[in-house]
Amino acid sequence: MAVTLHSRISDFGRKLEVLLSRYENLEREKKALAERVTELQDENGRLRAELEARARDVHFLTMSHRLASNPDTIVETRREIESLIRDIDKCISQLKE
Repeated sequence: MAVTLHSRISDFGRKLEVLLSRYENLEREKKALAERVTELQDENGRLRAELEARARDVHFLTMSHRLASNPDTIVETRREIESLIRDIDKCISQLKE
């Protein structure tokens, strides 16, 4: 009976070591996956910001083409709009003072 109890304890010890090894492996994998999630979230945020910038560009170009029928007029209209924006920014800064 003592031999059986001793062998069971020994088997239990080996199984415990296997489980601990698996647990450590899973913890390492969990940490690696958490880092990957963080990287992907950062990349997602960067790509969303880039997408918003591109959407603004598309909107601006769409408006430019609606305002002007040929490329020369588009460039001139764009300059006028940029000038108006600068004037508005100046007015806002003067109002803040």
